[in-house]
Amino acid sequence: MQLLSLLPSLQDPSLLPPLPHQRVYCLGLDVTYCGDVTAAMASLPPSPYASLTLAELLRGFFYFFGFVFNPTRSVVSVRVGGLLEKEEVEGEEGGGEGKGRKKRVLWRMAIEDPFECYGSKKVHDLGDVMKEAMQKKMLEGFREAYRVMSQEDGGEGGRRDRGLFRERGRGQEVNGKGRGRGRRGEGGGGGGGKARGEG
Repeated sequence: MQLLSLLPSLQDPSLLPPLPHQRVYCLGLDVTYCGDVTAAMASLPPSPYASLTLAELLRGFFYFFGFVFNPTRSVVSVRVGGLLEKEEVEGEEGGGEGKGRKKRVLWRMAIEDPFECYGSKKVHDLGDVMKEAMQKKMLEGFREAYRVMSQEDGGEGGRRDRGLFRERGRGQEVNGKGRGRGRRGEGGGGGGGKARGEG
């Protein structure tokens, strides 16, 4: 929903106090976030996707993570409201130099902790508990949920989803419109391709 400008990033710099002494720190980590929901929602640009139903958004979530998202290349980041490139970050687990640093694990999904984030003194990847068998089951679950939901509307939504939910990163436009978050994804990294049962 962040990629579609429907949910804000509560850590958007424009919503936070500008000076370090005005921020909140815990164990040396900046844990400041915007608690003013009205201001956070007002910071979003108008979204052409505001009319999508919750069912359409859920189906799009399953489509995106089942067929589009590339776990070997991208990192999910709630903090930036989009995707980061794995090659741009130090490593999904551990942080800094020496003992705490671990090698990137390219095969699995990486999810940046919004506070123990890349660039902080302690980097934490929320996906570090993922095993290959678990990721395979999760991917199969996303795809099966998408197929079931797509059959409910005769496949119309499935055709729309392929154009709407492409992989996007930071600084990139959403379907040619709206705010951006990164380089255009090549898609299909999660074993992408057309979902069976789509029209």
